[in-house]
Amino acid sequence: MTISGKMSAGYEAPIKRWKLLDSLAISKRNNWEDEKQLLESGLHSQFVDGISQCRELCEQKLERIADIRNREVARVETTYKHEVDLLEKEYENRVSEVVETLWLELEEKKRQLDSDISSLDISRWDGSFGSSDSNWSAHAGQSSSLWMNAQQITSQGILGKKQLRRLCPLTIDRNPSSSSWSSSKSSVINGASPLIGTELATCNNLDNFDEQRLGSTEMRSVIGSDVATNADEMQHRRLDHENSRLKRHPRKVVLEFGKLSLDGKTYHRGQNVFIKSSNTGWKSMQALVMQVNELTVQFRSSIPGDTRTVTATKEDLESGRVLVKKRY
Repeated sequence: MTISGKMSAGYEAPIKRWKLLDSLAISKRNNWEDEKQLLESGLHSQFVDGISQCRELCEQKLERIADIRNREVARVETTYKHEVDLLEKEYENRVSEVVETLWLELEEKKRQLDSDISSLDISRWDGSFGSSDSNWSAHAGQSSSLWMNAQQITSQGILGKKQLRRLCPLTIDRNPSSSSWSSSKSSVINGASPLIGTELATCNNLDNFDEQRLGSTEMRSVIGSDVATNADEMQHRRLDHENSRLKRHPRKVVLEFGKLSLDGKTYHRGQNVFIKSSNTGWKSMQALVMQVNELTVQFRSSIPGDTRTVTATKEDLESGRVLVKKRY
């Protein structure tokens, strides 16, 4: 072999090795470019697997968070309801304590008033306001004036109700003469009309007359029976009129726990009132509102030594079988 042939054979071997290496590099580069395209398009297998795993983890965490939230909301609601119940119970207890305290204070005041009233010595009062002559003359003058006004009523005959009320209160003559006193008294006793009881019974001041101030048993004998009879008749007439009015227009009654609403007026437990019913003989009685519930109202007499109680239903109050009025 010549020298040129040897040299050409020595150059061919490195060229083949370089070509082989170049082909390997090209193939690897093609694979990398394919993976790059897959990554950029989001279709690479590992990328897809990683995304799916992340989504599963996120869903699991969201489920755990929702469960924790639900448990916390339930706990807060339970705590809130428990606290509200405790506050309501505490409020009711405090209200009952305040009501009980006020009730005890009122009872104590009532006992004190009863003891003060019982301690007053009124059994020795003889109807006079002193022993001096001036006091006796004033007392006699008032009695004389009453007799003279009674004589005027008798002489004028039956007067209207409004006219009789204009005669009261009566004018007191401070210096009456003995003749006028005796003549006026005898004229009333002897010449009185049979309706004198009715005429005097309508006077506003008749209820305040005292037997000793009238100073005569003859006057009481004249007006006693007629006044009682006519007063009963007037009372029955008023009750009949009230019952007929209540049938046409019944009273509006609302019964609640501890409170009574009657025609827009409110009465509370422990309040002082006046009541009228068949149990009291349709006479006004001082009473306390003892109990009020949704069905009945119970009243107890506040008069010392009187133990009467009156229980009224809603129908009794609406129909007027039991009448209630505030004490001022």
